[in-house]
Amino acid sequence: MKEIKLNKAQQYTSKTSSIQILPECITDKIAAGEVIERPASIVKELLENAVDASSNQITVSIRNGGKSLIKIFDNGIGMTHDDALLSFERHATSKISTLQDMNSIETFGFRGEALSSIASISRLKVISKTETDEMGTQVFIEGGKIKDVRKVASATGTSLEVSQIFFNTPARKKFLKGDTAEMIRVSQAFQTISLAYPKIHFRLINYDKEIINTPASGDLKARIGDVFGKELVKALIPVSSDSKFMKLSGYISNPVFSRSARQNQFFYVNSRHIKDKTINHAIYEAYRTLLPKNRHPVLFLFFNIPTGEVDVNVHPAKTEVRFVNQRMVHDFIYYAIHKILLQYKNESPNDIFQINAASQDAEPNFSKFEKQEDLINYPNRSTSCSFEHNKKEILRNPTPGFDGNLNLNMSSPTPLSYPPYSKCRPVGQIENSFIVLESPSSMVLVDQHTAHERILFEKLEKEFHQSKIIAQQLLFPVTVELSHRESTILGSHLDDIKKLGLEIECFGKCSFLVRSVPSILEGKDYSALILEIVDILSKFEKIDSLEQIFTETLKIMACHGAIRANQRLENEEIQNLLLSLEKTKLPYTCPHGRPIALVYTLKDIKKKFLRT
Repeated sequence: MKEIKLNKAQQYTSKTSSIQILPECITDKIAAGEVIERPASIVKELLENAVDASSNQITVSIRNGGKSLIKIFDNGIGMTHDDALLSFERHATSKISTLQDMNSIETFGFRGEALSSIASISRLKVISKTETDEMGTQVFIEGGKIKDVRKVASATGTSLEVSQIFFNTPARKKFLKGDTAEMIRVSQAFQTISLAYPKIHFRLINYDKEIINTPASGDLKARIGDVFGKELVKALIPVSSDSKFMKLSGYISNPVFSRSARQNQFFYVNSRHIKDKTINHAIYEAYRTLLPKNRHPVLFLFFNIPTGEVDVNVHPAKTEVRFVNQRMVHDFIYYAIHKILLQYKNESPNDIFQINAASQDAEPNFSKFEKQEDLINYPNRSTSCSFEHNKKEILRNPTPGFDGNLNLNMSSPTPLSYPPYSKCRPVGQIENSFIVLESPSSMVLVDQHTAHERILFEKLEKEFHQSKIIAQQLLFPVTVELSHRESTILGSHLDDIKKLGLEIECFGKCSFLVRSVPSILEGKDYSALILEIVDILSKFEKIDSLEQIFTETLKIMACHGAIRANQRLENEEIQNLLLSLEKTKLPYTCPHGRPIALVYTLKDIKKKFLRT
């Protein structure tokens, strides 16, 4: 059969075919949509290019959250005249040249899509010069089309100015958020890259004002302190595990310190920031008996593995990877973190966690593999941390309850089955945490913390709606250090937070002073409270979410102000607690939905003693 070749022009003008080859101006914008979602995507791609160019100084300047201007300068190797022109063509790259190179990618970029994608949806000016060139090259591109090329005086390195993002794709532009929301995302992208390269000096400037400056030191811990503040560093413990072919290093938060959101979790594979379910599961398995439900560790971890054992060509954003031996990676990371947490538990003066180390399998000796092939063929033996075996358990988040020894039904009873607290007689406390009550027909256990939490929440809620929250001025204001992303979030809500009795003011770039708090919080941990509030604010981007923000913040304030577990209460204090609890609107669940009381009927108790 004779081969028929169709001309593209024939496709465009065909009257009989419904299938058409899209023109280049459309395909470029489609490709750009896969790589460039918002200003933060541009910052990420350009920062990665600057790092690949062997820079040791990188400065980012933005305006309007990056929507009107993003400018990045680096002192890297620069580009020649021809390379500067060619770099904006699709799939033009200096990182790979053969198919075999795909198996050993060590740079951020390799697709050759970022610059062409950015240029197709913006107005872009690039100035670049190599060390051997006398003059630099300036290229101006608008909507993917080169408009001007000229020789200019320039320092060695590359400067890119990206302005009017999505000017030619208004459908995409309307989905951008406000300046503050976009600035938060830019800050997140900036800190993600800067954490991976402490030997590079990074600066972030907003409206000509420097907001982040991370001097080159080569010390990861110092870089974490520069980005997130010195207080967070105090809660970190080092991780280090090395085999012949894999290495894990970095820092994780001690079990006592946790957050209600996952934002401060950074995991890098061969210095590339990634998100991976297998790795995430390994980390949470290691923390599994140490963290309360819905609490998350802070971590800065770097995992190194031979490039041939990981595929980074999974998604245009390059934040997803595939491992040749997923199970091996999972177990290595799990045991490295679990071992450190066991050591911390044994050394910690606050021995409040129980770890049954004997129930865990012995740590596999990864260093025993003499050849890489032996490591890759690591047998899929059954271990207690098997990803397939435990992934359902870690995802379903079972609610803690009775251990089942008496086979009592511990599901939360309906309010009608609860006896009034005023009709119950206090008997005592269990572990200074749970109040034991006796009623004519049942035994009732009350969680003293959740009970007090309910009382305080309804009190604060009433005072808030009446604008009567009683604030206590602090004799000595408390300083709280945050990351730039966190300080941007908090700084944009200071007036709203003041309505809750919290007077907070800016004190430097990323520091705040807490001057007054609701009276119920006097003497509490204000730094932890502010971090919790920032986590809440980060979940809501729209102003019309303020009512929900207030409600969630009041819950957190009530939780911080409530009496704690392991706190001894006198009989009079128990009586007052129960009387106040009975007056609340919902006396049987805390503001977060956890049960306050559990009822064991006399009938069920007699049945278990075979006395029916």
